[in-house]
Amino acid sequence: MSTQSQYSTAVVDGMQFLFGEGFLSPGGPREIFRIFGGQSLAGCKVLDWGCGVGGATIALATELGADEVIGIDLEAASLDAAQALARTNGVGDQVAFQLVDSGAAPFADNTFDVIFSKEAICHIDDKVAVFKDIFRLLKPGGSFIGSDWVTAGPDPQPPEVQAFFDQLSAAGLHFRFVTADEHRSTFEASGFRDILLSEDHQQTLEEARATYERVRGDARDRLTRELGAAGYAAFAARTGVRTAAIECGGFYRCHMRAIKEAHKLQEPTSS
Repeated sequence: MSTQSQYSTAVVDGMQFLFGEGFLSPGGPREIFRIFGGQSLAGCKVLDWGCGVGGATIALATELGADEVIGIDLEAASLDAAQALARTNGVGDQVAFQLVDSGAAPFADNTFDVIFSKEAICHIDDKVAVFKDIFRLLKPGGSFIGSDWVTAGPDPQPPEVQAFFDQLSAAGLHFRFVTADEHRSTFEASGFRDILLSEDHQQTLEEARATYERVRGDARDRLTRELGAAGYAAFAARTGVRTAAIECGGFYRCHMRAIKEAHKLQEPTSS
């Protein structure tokens, strides 16, 4: 479920430099606020699915007030970094991290009030299996809330989007991007109701342009030290092609919400 096994330590450090400590995708804590729309998580037990190096997991506790947050990931090195960050932020009593294998998460049915994921589902081929397991883990009335990268349409992709996908493949990075409509179908097939998918074109584009400017500007020296000259050149090129894919409207971030309906009371039978 994690992206981490695909990235070197240097790339991970560079991404945190760009996006904020503990974050490997754009937005940082502000994006967590945007995804939740100001919703408080007070009183909630939350699972962060694909937590990476823990920035979002910690924000769910410190910024949104969740009582307990468990971050899960496939990569031990990521969780070591996440645990260190949690200690630094003094949230050891609210936040825990657990190494998991691929497949069903090791928790009982009906465990969590909220399950969150930030741009991690796009790495998974079998999205129905993932969301069926997320559905299983949620308490009745619980919510999946998160975001993912999506395409505007099925293949063939616009040239700008295909060029970005080709760059990812050339770098050895695995993704399976789908459309928002495909996500909706997956939610429905997994049993969710009250599905809300909101497109995020403008914010995604502004962040992409700002990131590309930083990569070529004030972040260049730091990234070159982290990645080496050739690594920096590849990273910058990939960032530029990604920005072009977003600018053409064929690739963007989607916010997602869905509900596991509460059990309905059995109507009394007439005597």
